[in-house]
Amino acid sequence: MDTSSSQESTDLHRLPPITSSSAWEEVLISGNVKILAKHEGENPALCCSVFPLNKQFAIGWSNGKIELRDTNAYCIQKTFDRPQNLSVTCVSVDESDKSKPKLLASYASGHTSLWDIKEGTELLTLKHERQTLVNAFNSNGSSFAIGGSDAKIQIHDTETGAELEVLQGTSDPEIMDGHTNRVYALRYHPTRFNDLLSGGWDDTVQFWDVRYPYSQKKINGPHICNNGGIEFWNEDKFVTASWRKRDPLQIWNYETNSLISDVNPDEENCFLYCCKYVEPEELLLVGGSHKNMLRVVDINAKMEDINVNIFQTIASLWNLKGAVYFAKELPKLDETSFSQRFCFCAENNFYIAQIDI
Repeated sequence: MDTSSSQESTDLHRLPPITSSSAWEEVLISGNVKILAKHEGENPALCCSVFPLNKQFAIGWSNGKIELRDTNAYCIQKTFDRPQNLSVTCVSVDESDKSKPKLLASYASGHTSLWDIKEGTELLTLKHERQTLVNAFNSNGSSFAIGGSDAKIQIHDTETGAELEVLQGTSDPEIMDGHTNRVYALRYHPTRFNDLLSGGWDDTVQFWDVRYPYSQKKINGPHICNNGGIEFWNEDKFVTASWRKRDPLQIWNYETNSLISDVNPDEENCFLYCCKYVEPEELLLVGGSHKNMLRVVDINAKMEDINVNIFQTIASLWNLKGAVYFAKELPKLDETSFSQRFCFCAENNFYIAQIDI
């Protein structure tokens, strides 16, 4: 068999030698990626979300503060905080109305606040009697979901804050049509605004129609420990990032809830907290602990002679000071550029990095 085409495909994605830089605390780097900037806070950074239309991003810290930063200069534009000073566990953004972008922030205290970003005002506050760990807007911004330590998911109207539905399973263990432990991840379908995926500590991903209290179906296996643990890859596939040694990164068919593929693990067996799909470049940003690593996976690379995806890691950063809880792509400075910027966290630091495709 002629292997020249597959060898050429493999060579295109082979990583250059490992490098390190004392300027970045001996972070080890493989591939065509570089760190552009670093900010060190007094507390761990836990969550992040990006306003691509308004060219801003929000970072939530464990001291209860949220910083709104510019995606070009990275400087702080506004700060939002609540008096409890408990950890910000999740931030989500809604830009369905570009003139009035909104930020949804959840806290370990059980509070969830909706902020008007341009005015800097708090539009509404909700309080649930549990640790609130995750939130998400639906695709048209008309409602949002909140989950946490009590295994329930509440659906609220964005305009009024009114509770529309509570998603929870029945008590029948044979059915398991809902969660039985902490909910760490919520992800709405990109176009079906009533379709919601959820995951957490009970090793299931539940499929919901948010107009009904019980899940429609489920998959077993993924052990999800952070709000970045479920990510849609277009409309028909989704990815799970599990905090476990074996098969931490998996791709699933949304319609059939069947496994498409296990993505090649990194050589260091990183336990994963997050994954982020970067659509234009067909990349996954993947981060976790145990080797405190972030890697960039090309999910469109193929072996040309047999036409199958090889899911090649094209860049990685590790030996970071702490686990990577989030990784988010930033808007391009130039739409014709072949470079992609992204931000990620590690302990008290967040970084801005760039990969050349």
